[in-house]
Amino acid sequence: MIELIRCHVKSVIVSQGVKNMKIFENVAWEKLLEQPAPFQPQPSDETDTTYFEVLFCDIDTKEHCLGAQSSA
Repeated sequence: MIELIRCHVKSVIVSQGVKNMKIFENVAWEKLLEQPAPFQPQPSDETDTTYFEVLFCDIDTKEHCLGAQSSA
């Protein structure tokens, strides 16, 4: 499981770096939390996980890894 949360420090962009990217130049960061969410899931009940991808997998075979669709 530790493999899923490990990241390379050099690949992490600090928040100010993201805010300064050209693609985000029109974002009103100070008002971001006031905006409605672009997608609001509507689960059928409190145990409905259909909006989530498979997160855990067999590290050796990479079966059912993050981003992979379940065969069930």
